[in-house]
Formats: sequence, C-alpha cells, structure tokens
Amino acid sequence: MARVFVELRRLSTINKSNFDMAQSLDHIRGGDYAYLLQRRLMQLCDSSSLLSTDKCCCLAALIYMHAVIFDISYDSQAVEILLERMRICISAELRQILANGEIFWVLVIGGIVAEGKPCRIWFTDMLSMVRKALQFEDLARSREVLKGVLWDSKLEPVFQSLWSEIN
Repeated sequence: MARVFVELRRLSTINKSNFDMAQSLDHIRGGDYAYLLQRRLMQLCDSSSLLSTDKCCCLAALIYMHAVIFDISYDSQAVEILLERMRICISAELRQILANGEIFWVLVIGGIVAEGKPCRIWFTDMLSMVRKALQFEDLARSREVLKGVLWDSKLEPVFQSLWSEIN
C-alpha cells in the first residue's frame, strides 16, 4: 500500500503551471498508468488482509484520485459510492480505528466530497472528534498532517470551509 501512496504523491505533485508538465499530467490522466494505480487501490480495498485503517485510506485515495488526478466532480456516482463505503468502513470498525493522521486525512477527504450531502454531518462530527483527540488546535498543524499523507492545493478552499465547520 505504501508504494501506491508514493505513486499518488508523485502524480499529485506535478507542477500544473509548467506547460510540459501539464501536458504530461493530461497524458497520465488518459493513460494506463493512472488507471492501473486506481485498479490497484480497488484491489487493496477488497483485500481481507488489510487493517481497517488501511482500507479507509485506500477508499479515500480513490476519492482523491477522482477529484484531483481525474478532475471528476464530487457529485459523480462513483464518488458517492466510494464515500458511502468509506463511511461504512469507519463506522463498522470504529473501536479498532485509532485517531491518527491517516484517519484525519480520510475524514477530511470524506468531509470535502460530502459537502451538500446528508452524510456531511456524520463526517464533520467524526472529524471534530478526531481533531480533538489529536489536539489539532490550528489550521497550520492540520495542513502539515494532510500534506504528510496526500494533499493538493486544489482542495484547500473547501478544506478551509470544512475546518470552520468543525471548530
């Protein structure tokens, strides 16, 4: 799983302002590489050998790919399905999932794409609880954790809105 996240970080750090890199990103979006990475994440999500936290991270990574790499709307049916699977995964294993940076990231991704959806309240409640458990009192510390997992500046405006809701 760590290797998949390394590849996702590489894809999301391509400088979109550089014309050659932007063309490269467009090529990657339409190429087999991103789809193979997506397929690997889907296989990991269904793996019985993964810990609950890792399954949640894989589901969030798939949503991240849709939103950042493939530039698909948060309202797409695929994102809706992944969001619900992620919520169920977290709910089913809540006692086993410890509050950590990865779960914080999972809940932030879920909270961002749940904007305007009925499940948004669940994500903001969970995110608020995990934020308090991790003692994230300011936005800067939260950003540091998110960037340590997987983050793109494209998500920043909606994250700031989410942050104001959970504080």
